Amino acid sequence: MKIQIWCWGAIRESFLKEGISIYLKRLQKYLSTEFVEFPPVRNASKLEVPILLKTEANVIADKIQTGDILITLDEKGKEMTSSEFAQYLEVKMGSGSKRLIFLIGSASGLDDSLLQISNDRLSLSKFTLPNQMVRLVFIEQLYRAMTILQNEPYHK
Repeated sequence: MKIQIWCWGAIRESFLKEGISIYLKRLQKYLSTEFVEFPPVRNASKLEVPILLKTEANVIADKIQTGDILITLDEKGKEMTSSEFAQYLEVKMGSGSKRLIFLIGSASGLDDSLLQISNDRLSLSKFTLPNQMVRLVFIEQLYRAMTILQNEPYHK
């Protein structure tokens, strides 16, 4: 199974790029993981938020293939401990699907149509996190989950 993390725009901060790169490299030991960064919608700052979200949703919907598992990261999603997430991930990886996609919305969030078609919704925290920081936090939790499943000492 391939795990993809879909998000909007490129990372601007060098410390975030470095952290993401470190965890992506570590994850390769366990599974194929890829960041897919969609370019920002043209003239996004001039669009009303509902129109922007619908435009982003249409781009995403066109990329989803039959059999994909789509998990949205959403502030109203399920919260889990790292160990619970590891077990959750193990079940999803055993589903027989080709791709497990984790979708991080843009700074404006996610359109309701994406939340409705997602297989599940997860929340990283009740805190509001910067969109680009979510990427680093999530990739670290993905790595942590894999070390938990392998009974390795990273998770204490």
